Amino acid sequence: TRKIRSRGVWGEIEDNVFEGWNRSEFAKSFMQQMAKSNDLKKSSLYCLEILADQLNALAIKHFGWTGKYHQYHSQFELGDFPQASVTLPLQLDEETTLEFLSWDRKAAFSHLEKIGRSLGLIKTYSPDSFSRFVAFTKRIVPIKQQEMVSYSLQNLPGHSFINLYHRDEIDLLDDLLHENGHHHLNLYLILGNLLREDPDQIYYSPWRRTLRPIRGIYHAHYTFYFALKLFHDLSLALIDNKLDWPGHLTKLQEQKIFFRFMEEWLMLDFTGVDLKRARRRGQITAEGWRVIQGIEKQRKSMSGMVKKIYPRLSRDNIDAIEALKVILNTQNKLTRAG
Repeated sequence: TRKIRSRGVWGEIEDNVFEGWNRSEFAKSFMQQMAKSNDLKKSSLYCLEILADQLNALAIKHFGWTGKYHQYHSQFELGDFPQASVTLPLQLDEETTLEFLSWDRKAAFSHLEKIGRSLGLIKTYSPDSFSRFVAFTKRIVPIKQQEMVSYSLQNLPGHSFINLYHRDEIDLLDDLLHENGHHHLNLYLILGNLLREDPDQIYYSPWRRTLRPIRGIYHAHYTFYFALKLFHDLSLALIDNKLDWPGHLTKLQEQKIFFRFMEEWLMLDFTGVDLKRARRRGQITAEGWRVIQGIEKQRKSMSGMVKKIYPRLSRDNIDAIEALKVILNTQNKLTRAG
């Protein structure tokens, strides 16, 4: 802005400043000022004042600065917390500390304890899963939306946004490892070219019960494998009477662990076929296929658990598993006819 020349002279600097504001969230304010004055420097300075006020507001809200601010609207769904957030550490091993960043200061310590208990269970009964978690998850942020389970963003590596309000203890174990799976896969996606998209080729997703492109199937298969691994390891401990659960593990919780293994096994077995089809069609590169083969080898080694768990399912859960088989068999006929 300081380099803008006198009115009437327009060059590369002026073009860059104009386009910068025009593509920004301040475009409306900028264009309104330009319409009033037709003065690029004055309009730019006006928007810089708005930006400065927003930065000042962030400092007041989150870093303890004092003062008042205006022209700033909280957008909670984008992570702009309604009050000063708190960051709490959780030591995972001698070298690794997990950060828990929470907007809910009242519940922060109880949430941290809950996460600590969950990771303790994972470390004890699924140590490979725990080692992978330590390698990839760096920060957890709670979310409080009943319809949302958890999510992560590729441009925020290692950050897991987890629903700590509407999910039970077993769900939390699953959510922590599922988002960690996304972090791991995102690293592969950054380092190499795993997929070749083809909009004409779509596949059935048993998790979403809808058709999705190969990218969606690939992501789901990779990340839901870690749920299968978790529930395999917990089921094994249950069957061997070695699962020392915090408090009393109810029959419903036992059934949920068994059911979730069976459910994930069937769905991953289904999408494994489509990944092979996509590989033959050239939609998965050699590098992408090596990534999938790595988890497929481990997944198939768990097949013996299916016969052990099925007889232990309740009548309702057996009915649910049989219903899922019908759905998958139907989709097999509908989507793999060609």
